Amino acid sequence: MENGFKGHGYWVQTISRHGTVELYAVTSCDKSFHPTFTVAGSDIKVELNRDHLADVAIGSAVAYDYSIGASAPSLLYEAIYGGTYGFYKTSLWGLSSLCGLQPNLDVPNVGRTHSGFASELGQEGQNFRNAAVINTFAETAPAVGRNQPRDFGIEPPAPPGEESVVNLYRFGDFYIGPDRVLLQGENR
Repeated sequence: MENGFKGHGYWVQTISRHGTVELYAVTSCDKSFHPTFTVAGSDIKVELNRDHLADVAIGSAVAYDYSIGASAPSLLYEAIYGGTYGFYKTSLWGLSSLCGLQPNLDVPNVGRTHSGFASELGQEGQNFRNAAVINTFAETAPAVGRNQPRDFGIEPPAPPGEESVVNLYRFGDFYIGPDRVLLQGENR
């Protein structure tokens, strides 16, 4: 079950099964609202509307999934699975274009969708990561694994010639971030 809660310029989304929240996400469209979150099992903090994707540098284990929407919203997320030290949680951060993309932000030319590991991005991707301001943070409950890709879509790098499997913007049957219908409904 998906629930959305609207605050002043921000949204909280929860996805639950059998009464237990398995994922929460916070998206802030208000540039003056910058809550800070800690990546599970680390001292790395993510501050919405202040930190850039490149500020959350955790090494080669950071996965990315950029879905560039034509008529649907663009979802540009990065994440890491914490394993034992991260209490078996997955932390995710990035941009939901439902708040509007930043002016003059050059999204990498990766086609409609592209995924892999941030360490594999070329200079264009690194330039994007340096400029892109994070507006969404999400975290799974420990050891969540039903009805979703293994390790929340993050798998080890694929052998040469094969693409890594990453699916960060979907959680089972739900997109991570505020529902487009909720935002569109405000403009009526």
